[in-house]
Amino acid sequence: MRFPSVADSFYSGDKENLQLQLKAMFSKLKTKSDCRAVISPHAGYTYSGQTAAFAINSLKPSDRFAIIGLDHSSMGPEFAINTDTWETPLGQIETVKLKSPFLEEDDMIGEHSIEVQLPFIQYRFPKAKIIPISLNQSFSEEFMESCIELGRFLSKEKLSLVASSDFSHQVPLKVAERKDGLVLEKIKQLDVRGLFQVIEDNKISVCGFGPIAVALSFAKELNLRPEIIHSSNSGNVIETGFVVTYYAIGFK
Repeated sequence: MRFPSVADSFYSGDKENLQLQLKAMFSKLKTKSDCRAVISPHAGYTYSGQTAAFAINSLKPSDRFAIIGLDHSSMGPEFAINTDTWETPLGQIETVKLKSPFLEEDDMIGEHSIEVQLPFIQYRFPKAKIIPISLNQSFSEEFMESCIELGRFLSKEKLSLVASSDFSHQVPLKVAERKDGLVLEKIKQLDVRGLFQVIEDNKISVCGFGPIAVALSFAKELNLRPEIIHSSNSGNVIETGFVVTYYAIGFK
């Protein structure tokens, strides 16, 4: 069993309170549920929860979701999978075992980028199972090519995909808008190599560039096109002069 690591910090650890929080966020949505893949943020629900709800709500109904997160600690395998049953305050969610030569089993304890997506999925798709995949990312050519291969591999499976990533971190809003714009242009082009290059060259603090790269490869294989569904930033909640930015991007 993989028990919650960030309940009561990133989201409510109380089942009833969490259900009320999710109900409030989903009740505001009028988006179509027609996406096969999404990019969804993974900050605390107070900051990015509404944008994450837009992302998850836009997904087509499915019984299997691959959730591509990142290893913020940089301690785990480069490409990791977890096959435990995961638990959140809303209950347990089972995993699906995928056979792949480049996915290594890992407990993912302490990592939030996958965990915070689960209550949204449980609320929206109560019977769904998950495939948690975590990336220990780098800007190496080998890592980039492996992200492309993983996207191709997942595109052949009967599943939908959630790429977990926040965008610019702790920069002035105008800087974030300019730098995010460079990244969004590469996402619109489904350009994995360009994504890596523009983030590295401009020192853009997109934390989940690996998961995004997997989503772009997945979308390219399936002829999906990206659409920005919703965006927000931490300055909407608390003004400090610096923001973290969040995007819900669908691929359909």
